[in-house]
Amino acid sequence: MREPEIITAADLAALSVRAREARRRRTHRNLHAAFDEPVQRFLIAAEPDTYFPPHRHADKPWEMVVLVQGAVDVLMFSDDGVLQRRMPLRSDGDRMIQYPAGTFHSVVVAEPGTVVLEIKEGPYVAERDKQMPPWGADEGSPEASARLERLKVLQPGDRLG
Repeated sequence: MREPEIITAADLAALSVRAREARRRRTHRNLHAAFDEPVQRFLIAAEPDTYFPPHRHADKPWEMVVLVQGAVDVLMFSDDGVLQRRMPLRSDGDRMIQYPAGTFHSVVVAEPGTVVLEIKEGPYVAERDKQMPPWGADEGSPEASARLERLKVLQPGDRLG
């Protein structure tokens, strides 16, 4: 019998430290053993100044985000960049969201030390994993910082880009 994998408070704290020290201001820990597993599961520790570029996973039937600690807003967009929904996930409120294939989405981190669990169908193939919209800004681009600030205040009905 395989031993269970237990994620402790110390593990989460260490992951958060790694995120604070990372250039991208986030890091992850895979809970799946291989990229070809049928379900990909990983923890993402992130800080409020990290930028998750809007993207979608067109070949996956769903994706789930579960708040472990901290706070995030999950943003879902139409194909032309209009914010359709801003879903706050908080420790004292809603904790999980599952959205369907083809949904352009992003995450805005609202508290330091935030950790989420992301679950989606595998296998993971980097070249096919994400589709980026023309109205998004690539991570690390000159526009990324301004785009993050816009994501922080964007409301349903507003257009990004």
